[in-house]
Amino acid sequence: MFSHDGSRLLYSTYIGGPDDDGIADMESRGNNTYLLMVSESSNISYPINGYSTSNPGRSASSLIVMFNTDSKDFIGGTFIGGSSDDIAYDLKVSQNNSLIIAGETYSSDYPVNMNSFPQGNRPSGFVTIVSPDLDEVQLSFLIGGAGCDVIKLVTHDSKGDLIISGHTYSHDFPITEGVFGLNNTPGDIDNFLTKISPDGSRMIFSTLLGGTVTGADIGLDSNDNIIIIGDTSGSSFPTTYGCPFPDPIGSGDIFIMKISHDCDSLIYSSYFGGSGNENPIGMDYLQNGNILFAGITTNDYPVSDDAFRKNRAGLQDGFFTEFNFSIPPHPPSFFSYNIGNRFVNMSWEPPGENGGWPVLGYNVYRGDEMEHMELVMSTTADITYFNDTNIENGREYYYSVTAVNVVGESQTLGPILVLDKEPPLIRSISYPNHAKNNEDILISTEICDNVGIVSAEFHYWFDDGIMINETMQRREESTFAISIFIPSDETGELNFLLSVVDFTGNVRNSTMISIPIMDTIPPVIVSDNTPTKGITGQPITFSFIPFDNIEIAKVNVIYWYETDSVFNRSMSVSGISYYLNETLIHTLVPLKYRYIIIDTSGNIFISEIREIKIIDNIEPKIVLDMSGTSTFTGEDFTFKAQFQDNVRIESVRVEYWYGDGDHLFLEMDPGESYSATLTIPNDSILPLRYRFICKDTSGNSLITGATTVKIIDSIPPIVTDIVWMDPPENGNRSRLSITASDNILVDSVIVEYWFDEDPEHSIDNMIPKERGWIWEPDIPLDSCFLNYNLIINDGSNNSIEYNSYKIPVIDRVLPNVDPVEDQYFRIGEWILIPINVSDNRGSLTVTVISDMDLEFDNGSIQGWSTSQGEHEVIILVTDGSNNSFERKFRIHIVDEENEQHLD
Repeated sequence: MFSHDGSRLLYSTYIGGPDDDGIADMESRGNNTYLLMVSESSNISYPINGYSTSNPGRSASSLIVMFNTDSKDFIGGTFIGGSSDDIAYDLKVSQNNSLIIAGETYSSDYPVNMNSFPQGNRPSGFVTIVSPDLDEVQLSFLIGGAGCDVIKLVTHDSKGDLIISGHTYSHDFPITEGVFGLNNTPGDIDNFLTKISPDGSRMIFSTLLGGTVTGADIGLDSNDNIIIIGDTSGSSFPTTYGCPFPDPIGSGDIFIMKISHDCDSLIYSSYFGGSGNENPIGMDYLQNGNILFAGITTNDYPVSDDAFRKNRAGLQDGFFTEFNFSIPPHPPSFFSYNIGNRFVNMSWEPPGENGGWPVLGYNVYRGDEMEHMELVMSTTADITYFNDTNIENGREYYYSVTAVNVVGESQTLGPILVLDKEPPLIRSISYPNHAKNNEDILISTEICDNVGIVSAEFHYWFDDGIMINETMQRREESTFAISIFIPSDETGELNFLLSVVDFTGNVRNSTMISIPIMDTIPPVIVSDNTPTKGITGQPITFSFIPFDNIEIAKVNVIYWYETDSVFNRSMSVSGISYYLNETLIHTLVPLKYRYIIIDTSGNIFISEIREIKIIDNIEPKIVLDMSGTSTFTGEDFTFKAQFQDNVRIESVRVEYWYGDGDHLFLEMDPGESYSATLTIPNDSILPLRYRFICKDTSGNSLITGATTVKIIDSIPPIVTDIVWMDPPENGNRSRLSITASDNILVDSVIVEYWFDEDPEHSIDNMIPKERGWIWEPDIPLDSCFLNYNLIINDGSNNSIEYNSYKIPVIDRVLPNVDPVEDQYFRIGEWILIPINVSDNRGSLTVTVISDMDLEFDNGSIQGWSTSQGEHEVIILVTDGSNNSFERKFRIHIVDEENEQHLD
């Protein structure tokens, strides 16, 4: 043990017994240092006081020794193993200071307490967790297959999951599906990576890394991603984008691999080393995300500019390296461009992966050939576009883009060939559908091009005549036009086509277009014979006489009642007249119309708008009465009906009355149906009668026949007051008065009653009085409570019940003591006088008042006659209602001289 600056040796000691002993690994936590040893000694001089105090095997066993770095004392130790060789390779201290060891065992009796995984033949890999005080094996399990299986590395993640790695010769070593692996088909020898749940019951994942790699150490980054460092002699080891050494370097190289925490992807992988042979020994993960690792090299191992020693000193040297996982960014993506007149606009998207460092900017390269490209622009990270204005139209250019971070420059996006090969686009050509003699016609076109238009040529000729070429004039950026005069002697067709050229020399020709040269004199109307009035629903005939200088080809009449309902009909011909028969619709809107006449030259005549007045004399109709046939007192009743009119309904009213009562009116609300709501009075039992009155906008009216609606009383009576005029009293007649009301009439009041808990109930009808209903029940002497229910009925069979009234019965009946004659007893004689007491309810308290010591027990007055003379006795009885009664008599106590009174 050295001082922190390495200048002083603080402590050094031998560790072991009389046979071969070696240290495989060590870990420190707090003031304690734990040594993992492989020991063949059966006798150790320092304390071995833990789980197993002696070497259980014939030769090698695992041994854990705990050492205090402050006191420099050995605190304790324990052997771990079975009856054969057990060799531990790696030691880790868990989050709760338990000790995790891993290795290989040849023992069939190696101590295990979990058998969740295949163990196979020996040797098998083992993982054992020992308590911090070394007294208990908390978890121990084996894993393996039919061949040799060795666990060389072990660690744990933030959740306590165990990550183990080693090598296997077993073709049946357990692996899981859906995880990253270099070779998930077991061969002669493979390295494996496996994650086990903290309790050792479940295999979270297991994969193979191939037979050409050997792990030297294992660790985790801050996200529990797994970092493995080791050596490889293979050439097929996978590497990831941007790593410093994607290919093998020497005869034996270091590999650095980072695998995702769930083993579903390879995050980072690279070769590392010189042209000789390297063997890493250990690794540590730093808080800045870098790793430290050390080992042995035989040749030109890469060193940094600030290295302590830059040259190899001997045939074999140690090395110490700090390594960063950052890489150059991936290339940009989604390159797009558009070409204009001597410019190219291009843009791209940032790379999907920045290599662990922010993208600093982008480089844009350009060249006439793919192999000869030069840097034309460098941008910052926020600029993902470039406008190149230093180009020539019609020339080919290649472009590529790279992304840059602090590590370096990405691979290129491209090269991409940029060349304008698109001819102009004639988007539209506007021209009249015919030409007129002695008039000019205007022909225009809209043209677009990514570079720009040089010229638009117009080539035209009449019928089969000579072609004439003229240049169209530019009106706007993309619009060109030309005016052509039609001579008076041309009666056939004007034929033309366009030829458009852009700055790159691309040409677009239009198809040939022909414009007929036509007669321009329209037809006329000689007379209109259509009537000026009509009746709704009746037929009407459009009729008129037209004229044309050549020949009429088609005649239509356009007519409408409203602006959004236009009809266009072709008319028939009879002699020199044209006609169309139609039926007028049901409306008061005037019918408007106009004629359209087309001659054989296509000339059109459209007449002025004319009007036919329409008269309506048809009354409305009721389509459906949806009102109900019955209703209830106090509820809303809706009059509802559908009406129809040939034109339009103006208003609907409902006239209603009860029985032979007054007639009233309600305006009905319009909608899909007309409706009006009426509340039926509570006291109405006369039938409701009604009829509808419907008027249209022409003044035509409809009055329907009367309809009857039955009114049903549905409102039950209610009790408004309950009064006991004479409360219930034992042995008397009581009087109950109730006041009940109903919207029409209370018909009867029924009382269901019983006394106390009597299961048999009686029923009485209450007697109607001027202001209510009376019930007079007789109350038995022995009852305590009167229970009753009220049932009130009206004349419409509506009823209501008021249940479970319980009234206490008043007890004013005095208890009784039968008369007692005066009594005579000798002095010293036992007094026993039978007394008969009674009460209407039977619950009594008897008290004896006397100057002698007497008491009432079991129906008698009892006591000793101790005092001679005459004694007054009062018997006081009290019932449960505090009614009391007393009876007096005398007891005479005599001596022997007065015994004659005893007779």
